[in-house]
Amino acid sequence: MKKQKIIVGVLASVMAASSLCSMGAVNVNASTFGTSNKAASSWGSWGSGSSWGSWGSGSFWGGNTDWSKWKDEFDKWNNSTVKQSVEAKISSYRVGTGSRSLDITWKKVENATGYKIQVSSDMLFKNIVEEKNVEGYVSGYSPIYYAEGTDSASNKKTYDKAIITGDMYVRVKPVFDGKEGTWCSTIYTKGYEDTTSPFGTKKHDPLKLKIDNYASKTKHSMKLSWDRVEGATGYRIEYNGSGDFTKNRVVYYTTNNYYNYTVGGNGMLCIEAKNDEYYRVQPVFGNQDGSWSNTVLAEGYKGSFY
Repeated sequence: MKKQKIIVGVLASVMAASSLCSMGAVNVNASTFGTSNKAASSWGSWGSGSSWGSWGSGSFWGGNTDWSKWKDEFDKWNNSTVKQSVEAKISSYRVGTGSRSLDITWKKVENATGYKIQVSSDMLFKNIVEEKNVEGYVSGYSPIYYAEGTDSASNKKTYDKAIITGDMYVRVKPVFDGKEGTWCSTIYTKGYEDTTSPFGTKKHDPLKLKIDNYASKTKHSMKLSWDRVEGATGYRIEYNGSGDFTKNRVVYYTTNNYYNYTVGGNGMLCIEAKNDEYYRVQPVFGNQDGSWSNTVLAEGYKGSFY
């Protein structure tokens, strides 16, 4: 592989020199490269042979070389890639035992005709959960993955529960009329299990979580809030009904320093107004985890609704 990269690099340099010769900018002949004293006027006659297949048989290259093979590989690489990437992130997501949703967003790339998205269950992208091509001047994609055997997954593609609840990795690249750009940096999203990011953890000032405007009989809503943590790119929220966050919990992610819930209604979190719920928040620094906040209890409504 190293030899191939060197050869491709030399080819690119030689081709650039040939272009300058044709413009009259530089007077180069093949003796510079130690293979021939013929003028480098064209690729067809340059060197000791008349084609790529016979060019480069001199001792400089260490023996016979089939340059047609390397030229084809170089042309294929040069014509199919664009050295341009995209800034992408996960703006929000939700993980439960039955489904998982992602909001993948990115900054639009000038002249891009579409984007390619890959979602994987491993950071090397060997186990692809989904590969999606989107066309047009778009800036986001929001897939939902359903676990096998769940009621909400009827007539939809389903996935093994381990895929739904495990860690996920996302990457995006721009596409330019069939030519692909380069992948963005890998984006990590924590799953349902209480794991530690493989990218490590980051120290920070303690995060204090509080509940505002909690549910009453007439207004079943509440707001979680906390002070922003310097350097944090987002916040991960967990809740369950027991305070034991190793099981039966739901995970949310937001870039805000607050989260609004409607209890028993149509908001992001639909829980029964009578149930006790425990919450905690963790700042996220790119792909790194922070430390969890204090745990707060949102007591269920104990009175009668009638």
